[in-house]
Amino acid sequence: MHNRLIITNGRSAVDAISASGVEGDMLAWNDVLHDGPVPRGLNLRDLSGVRSRFISALGWGDMEEVSRDFALRDAALETVGDRIEVICWFEHDLYDQLQLWQVLDALRHVETSVGLICRDRYIGYQSSENLLKERQSIVEVRAEDFASAARLWCAFREDNPEHLWNWRESSFSFASSAIHRWAQTYPDLKTGLNRSECFTLRFLSERQSKNAAFPELFSALLKQEEAQFMGDASLMIILERLASMAEPLIKLVTNSDARLTSISLTQAGESRLSADSWIWDPACDRWIGGVELNSELQWCFSRSENRFVNRAESQSTL
Repeated sequence: MHNRLIITNGRSAVDAISASGVEGDMLAWNDVLHDGPVPRGLNLRDLSGVRSRFISALGWGDMEEVSRDFALRDAALETVGDRIEVICWFEHDLYDQLQLWQVLDALRHVETSVGLICRDRYIGYQSSENLLKERQSIVEVRAEDFASAARLWCAFREDNPEHLWNWRESSFSFASSAIHRWAQTYPDLKTGLNRSECFTLRFLSERQSKNAAFPELFSALLKQEEAQFMGDASLMIILERLASMAEPLIKLVTNSDARLTSISLTQAGESRLSADSWIWDPACDRWIGGVELNSELQWCFSRSENRFVNRAESQSTL
């Protein structure tokens, strides 16, 4: 066993770093924290239990296997005191920034030296030569960095999104852009659609056929992101939500093997793009970090006013 632990975002990054010749034991964090519940008040192991149940419920893995993977991951993090060095190697996008905050929050009391590599480049797409150069750009994580990460992580897990949105100070270069993109995962106050949902409907609307294959939509969705963070499984969550509303906004077309062949825009979806009002649909109930969205807690992000609004609360005062 190497006496250095390198923590990074997922399997492809682990493979790329390992292939470059950088020495150290590798730990893939492997959690899509921008999807599903990340409630406050839970320690690492208890939160991993919540995440395991969410991931397995989506069919992303067998519950026993997912729980075991989380347990092994957490155990590796809890034994870093035996290491001479820990390197956190992450990217600039929302997926990675949330992971980074969690990891540094968990490491804030260790006496082991912790270093950080975080650049606006995707690890898995880089050459071994470039990764070896990036290895030399490591910076020490200071006490104020740990404190900043802990506050960001805590704010993300609060049941009010204003805690994170109003956070203005951070030691991390990419925290501000990640927070801005996180805000856009909430329903827009005007349309009731988040950024990716709105893009999906507009992409379909602008096509003469009003439909598209999944790879076409996914590729276009990634290209319009300032920092790509979403995997295909996350897009499927969005598509299934749009398709399962009382008035479906899209239709998912499958073949005889239940494989998705195309996504089609419905008339309700076309109308939603220009609607002046909207009604909360139970299909939109979901968790974003520590916030459980539902008809009674309709947190929305107003892009025109650049602020969060609890729509249910504001409507009750009219």
